[in-house]
Amino acid sequence: ILLLITFFDLLYGCTLITWNFDDGNGNSIDVTQNVIVEDVTDPTITCPADQTIDLNEGETFYTVVGTEFDATGEDNCDGVTIENDFNTTATLDAAELPIGENTITWTATDIAGNEVTCSFVVTVNEFVSISELSELGISIYPNPSNGLFTIETTDNYEITITDISGKVIQQLTMNNEQLTINLIDNAVGIYFIKFQNSEVVKTVKIIKE
Repeated sequence: ILLLITFFDLLYGCTLITWNFDDGNGNSIDVTQNVIVEDVTDPTITCPADQTIDLNEGETFYTVVGTEFDATGEDNCDGVTIENDFNTTATLDAAELPIGENTITWTATDIAGNEVTCSFVVTVNEFVSISELSELGISIYPNPSNGLFTIETTDNYEITITDISGKVIQQLTMNNEQLTINLIDNAVGIYFIKFQNSEVVKTVKIIKE
């Protein structure tokens, strides 16, 4: 008996295979086989890193531009879809992120229903003017600087210093005093100082040149 087999790709779902058996004497028969392929492999997804946005004067939210905060996904089969939990679409383009910490979760789902998630945080800092700092009894100078910043306060504050990605650089407590922040060994760029106590939470931008 001569067995003739045609090879082809088996796709996710149900595939009907026809087998042809031929004895070489003109006698043949076709037999069908139903093959079910089950996809149990999760897709992959990659989120952006945590981000910090410093608003300009007069702004009360941050408008996302293009794909800057969009995730990317891949799957072993075609047809993966991606959606976020902020506006339930495939992109954050034009989304308006409010002041504060915005945790964004992205979900990638393949055609078999397998899904995977990732999350990141966009921290939107309100604009704080020099006059506002003065009203709170806070002064920071010089700004910009070479990495040495002097801070003076007339109240008690928990202080957190982060870089533009949101990574914590220093944490300390001030009790109506003056101190020097040393960022000389840190990279040139923008940093943020958050002042917090039971009544106030303010974040200001400093620049190391």
